[in-house]
Amino acid sequence: MMADTDVAHILAAATHLDVFGLSSYRTGPQELRRLYLKLCLRVHPDKNSSERAPQAFLRLSTAYDHVSARLQPPKPPQASRVGEPATAPPAKKAKSWWQGKTLRQIEQHVQQELIEFQAELDCAKLRRQQQRDRRKAKRAANADRVKAGLSHLYAKYGLDE
Repeated sequence: MMADTDVAHILAAATHLDVFGLSSYRTGPQELRRLYLKLCLRVHPDKNSSERAPQAFLRLSTAYDHVSARLQPPKPPQASRVGEPATAPPAKKAKSWWQGKTLRQIEQHVQQELIEFQAELDCAKLRRQQQRDRRKAKRAANADRVKAGLSHLYAKYGLDE
C-alpha cells in the first residue's frame, strides 16, 4: 500500500527536507505547500489505517513548520518600546485624496460630490414617485374592472345597485 510506504518514508527521514524529498531550501513556498498537502492526504490518521500514521502526521507537520519558516522572508523588526525607533523604517502610508490640494480645490471637489449626491437622490425620489403612480393607476383600473363586473351582474339578475 502506497500510504504505508509514505508513513515509513516520513518516519525514516533524517532531516526535515528529506520528509518532502527535497535536497535544498530552493523550492518555492507554493511548491512546498503542494507537497505538504499531498502528503497530508496520504498519511492523515483519519485516512490512513497504519498504526504509525499519527506519528508520521506529527513529523510531517513539524517538518512543514520548520521548512516553511526557512522559506519565508524575514519580517522587519518592530520597535520594542514606545518612542524607540525600529531598525527598519516603516512603510510609507498612502496619501489621502486631499493631501497636496489647495483649499479651493477641496471645496470644489466637495461641491461636485454634493451635486452628484443630490442628483442621485432626486432620481431615487422620482423612481419612487413613478412606482407609487403605477400602483395607484393599477388599483384604479382593478376597481373599475370590479365595478364593471358588478354592474353586469346587477343587470343580469335585475338587481338595483
